[in-house]
Amino acid sequence: MADYLDSDFSSINYSVLEIEQIIDVDEDSDMETFTLDIDNAPNVRFTGQLVVNAASSDNQAIGSSYNGQTGRWTELSLYKTKGGKFICHQVGRTRRQDERDRFSGKVCETLEEVKEFFGHRWLSKELYAEASIDDVVEVE
Repeated sequence: MADYLDSDFSSINYSVLEIEQIIDVDEDSDMETFTLDIDNAPNVRFTGQLVVNAASSDNQAIGSSYNGQTGRWTELSLYKTKGGKFICHQVGRTRRQDERDRFSGKVCETLEEVKEFFGHRWLSKELYAEASIDDVVEVE
């Protein structure tokens, strides 16, 4: 095989190549149809599967997932559709009588859009770690 390759082939610097991460959806698995509530916008319905979710806790006894607010917590979910898009969903839960749960979401084409939606808080980073999504800035 080496006889067919150009002599410049061995001098290619592969470290500069950008490799896009891929979150696989198991095509053999049973996809579900989800309808997600979104405040102040149409709800989102799609066929796909849940990739990962992460949640904080309103309970101090839970430990590292305690969010510092008794009676409130956040749930983050990342889905992948049958068509290959990502669906981000965030729910702000409450046990307080004078409040109601808050729902937000976004349909994303890329993982960069996913990171723009969820941001870089500790709970978002937990979600990224579970989904094997890099959330780093490369510095030379």
